[in-house]
Amino acid sequence: MILLAALLLQAAPPPTTLQRATACGLGTPTMRFERVLDMDILSLPAATSATDAQLSCLDEAATLDTRVELSPALQPRFDRIRNTRAAAFMKSEATSWLTQHGLLERAPRFTPGTSDPKAYVRAVEAHCGPAAAGALSGPYGPGAIDPAWLARDGVRVRQPGDVDPLACMLNVTALSGYPLGFIGNETYAR
Repeated sequence: MILLAALLLQAAPPPTTLQRATACGLGTPTMRFERVLDMDILSLPAATSATDAQLSCLDEAATLDTRVELSPALQPRFDRIRNTRAAAFMKSEATSWLTQHGLLERAPRFTPGTSDPKAYVRAVEAHCGPAAAGALSGPYGPGAIDPAWLARDGVRVRQPGDVDPLACMLNVTALSGYPLGFIGNETYAR
């Protein structure tokens, strides 16, 4: 009897991404999984006008790891809203990670237009320890993790208590909003 009462009182399941996106008033979205990108894609290509509130609603309807495709008229506005939310989320996560590892207070900061990118990435490497040396100073410039470093040092097994240099660099750069990327191609089994 108690089990039956618990089942009857159980809350309705949370709305799906499609239901939340539909509630934003931009039409009927579709959702598909893109195997090559390994992500869900929420699509509303017929929507050609929207308020910022509707675009914010759509952004919140889809998780940050869901790609949202809109018409060319709306995509840039949506992307600005999404990028702002993603940056705030990344900064919060980076702050938490760096705090947990005792690395927040001395983390180098980057100021666009003022800081020297090469000096900044050298400071990030130094901050993240000797295992990070050269990771951001490779041939692709200070905005990319050197693939040779990644292949050589980025996946090395560390001693217990060692700070993961890749996680450290990603978190330090996310804290400052510094644009950092990976170079490389992935191959897929056929």
